[in-house]
Amino acid sequence: MAPRTDYIVVDPHGPCPCRSGKVTVECCMAEDGSFKVMFPSPLPQGDVTEFSHADCYMRSTRNCSEDVAAGYYFSEGLRDLLRTKVIDATFPWDESCGESAVHLEDIPSSLLCGRHNEALASLDAAALRAFHNMLDAVAYVTVKSLATKTTLCALSGESLELWLLKLLFGVCHFGRHAGGSEGSINLQRPDFSLFQNALEKGALAVPGGIYVRKAQTDGGGRNAADQIKRINGFNFTIGPLECELLVDTSGIDLDQLRRQSFYRPSGIDLIGKKRNAQIHLSGSGFATNETARIGLSELRPGQ
Repeated sequence: MAPRTDYIVVDPHGPCPCRSGKVTVECCMAEDGSFKVMFPSPLPQGDVTEFSHADCYMRSTRNCSEDVAAGYYFSEGLRDLLRTKVIDATFPWDESCGESAVHLEDIPSSLLCGRHNEALASLDAAALRAFHNMLDAVAYVTVKSLATKTTLCALSGESLELWLLKLLFGVCHFGRHAGGSEGSINLQRPDFSLFQNALEKGALAVPGGIYVRKAQTDGGGRNAADQIKRINGFNFTIGPLECELLVDTSGIDLDQLRRQSFYRPSGIDLIGKKRNAQIHLSGSGFATNETARIGLSELRPGQ
């Protein structure tokens, strides 16, 4: 019997669509037959330490270790991918220079104590797999091939969203964008409790979250966060897919935003000239939402 899900049917004894290399029944299928891509908890394990490290941006949780994390904020695999700009993010935060780019691969891990850095590092592996699965789906649709079947891949929409929050709050704390310094971020910053609550509950509160633009543009277009005088999110691209993460939607015209974007889509159907790809986004916040159908027939990877 195939696992139950509202949007995909998976062979329990076939390769898991999360592309872990395991069969579904040994990977992402629960005992009740439901399908969900799992990921490790991004919260520190064990008893609360009751210690706040002055250099850790999660110090308000009073669950820090006494050491400062060393190395880089993101894993080596993610940093390699970020260098290619196939995954990229822009931050419309500084009114003086407009939309600003950040060298994400250079952010140091010293923003966190060792305990919190280790816990949040679990999101990197989930995000890296999600990005590779999405990029493989784009390549399948756009690269010349004799294949005609629709391919399916799955990823955890919840873990991807939490990783994007890690990115947002890391950049906010580091205070560096467009080669500038912390002083160049002159807008009101998001409340840290939004991140902590999302980590504890596994998702941002509705209507915060991931928005995927319905129509792909040649210049990225202007998204909802461009209009707000505070840091409430950022824009990002995954190959040709244009997206936005919003942590605070107050003051935003949500009706207009929903007309322009898919909110936490349960899936993304990439439509090509000769073949299609289905990307299933797993998670309770994504399960009952519409599927994004995006035509890529005129695009090549990297466009």
